[in-house]
Amino acid sequence: MGIKYLIKCRPRAGGSHTVHREGCPFLAGNGNEKYLGCFEYPGKALEEGRKYYERADFCVFCMKEKCGGENLKNTVPDPLKQVPASACITDSGPGNILICCIN
Repeated sequence: MGIKYLIKCRPRAGGSHTVHREGCPFLAGNGNEKYLGCFEYPGKALEEGRKYYERADFCVFCMKEKCGGENLKNTVPDPLKQVPASACITDSGPGNILICCIN
């Protein structure tokens, strides 16, 4: 017996839609999700989600143990990790703005 998967209809800020397992706390349960089906493996749920939305990704929170947390951990920036000084913009001219958004 597989696990039920859903995909959010509303995309994230980057434009991708997120595939979640049933019971994920990041699913609002307001009908803004599409039921994908029951699958043994998360990869199959992602394939099904990409039939609806070309840009679909796993929810890092609810899929970490199923997909190998080490692989997914590397796709999410660590908010506590310091940015090296070499990455900072020193020229304050127009258009040189550094924006960091952590969802």
